[in-house]
Amino acid sequence: MHCTKCGSVKFRISRMKPSDFMKLITFRFPVRCRICNRRRFVPLSTAIGIQKADSARHQELRKSKPTSSATLPTTAGNAGQ
Repeated sequence: MHCTKCGSVKFRISRMKPSDFMKLITFRFPVRCRICNRRRFVPLSTAIGIQKADSARHQELRKSKPTSSATLPTTAGNAGQ
């Protein structure tokens, strides 16, 4: 699947709008291009694949970030506690 505006293959699930519910009846879900933000509708199976890829991407980002407790400096008042 490619974006019809910019040609990108990077998409994310788009937020639902009230006008989208008629499309949901036909199992088409909104997605948005990550490059140009163009919105389009795709079949359910494609949307599920995009959601799984997004979840995997977020998990990788969480693993690569240092924990917040490791970056907090200690103060002189509670350093020995």
